Amino acid sequence: MRSFRNLAIAAAGVGVLAVPAVFPDGPPPGRTGGFGEPTCQVCHADANVVVGAEGLWIESLPRNYMPGETYRLTVSLTRQGMGRGGFQVSARYAEGKGAGKQAGDLVPQDSTTSVSILANRAVQYLSHTLRGARLTAPDTSTWTFAWRAPVDPPKGRAGEVIFNVAANASNNDQSEFGDKILIREFRVKRQN
Repeated sequence: MRSFRNLAIAAAGVGVLAVPAVFPDGPPPGRTGGFGEPTCQVCHADANVVVGAEGLWIESLPRNYMPGETYRLTVSLTRQGMGRGGFQVSARYAEGKGAGKQAGDLVPQDSTTSVSILANRAVQYLSHTLRGARLTAPDTSTWTFAWRAPVDPPKGRAGEVIFNVAANASNNDQSEFGDKILIREFRVKRQN
C-alpha cells in the first residue's frame, strides 16, 4: 500500500511539474483572447476569466498614435493575494482588410518579456519570461515594453489598433489550479 501511495504522489508531482517545464518562459503564442483566440485558461483549467478586469491596464497607451512613432508602454496587473503574475499582449488592426493582422512591432525592453510569433498568423505576442513572473510590488506585476506604431497604417477606422491582453494572477502554488485570468481590450486610433 505504501509504494502505491508514493507512486501516486510521484505521479501527481510529475503532472504539476510538467506545466512549468513545458512553458518555462511564458505562455505559447495566441493566448490573448482576442480575435477568437483562447486565453491563459487553456492551461489554468479551473481559473475564472474576468473580462474587462479593472486590475489589468496598459499604461501610457495613447488615444491616438502617430504612424512610425515609438511608445513606451507598461502592462500592469494587480490582484489581492497574487503570488506571481504573467501576461501576453498583441497589437492588431481592428477592421478592414488588415483586421486581425499585426499592427506595428512589440519590442521587449529587458529580460522580463520576450516576443514570439504565431507563424500561421504572422502575429507578434509579447509575454512574460520566467524572470518576469516575479511580483514587482505586493499583489502587483508590471512589464514595460515598446510599441513601434505602424509606419504606413490604413486611414480611418481601418487604421485603428486593438491591444488584446490576457494576464494570470497566479496564487503561486506551482499548479494550474486556483489562479485568476484577466482579459482586456484597448483601442487606439491613427492620428490624422
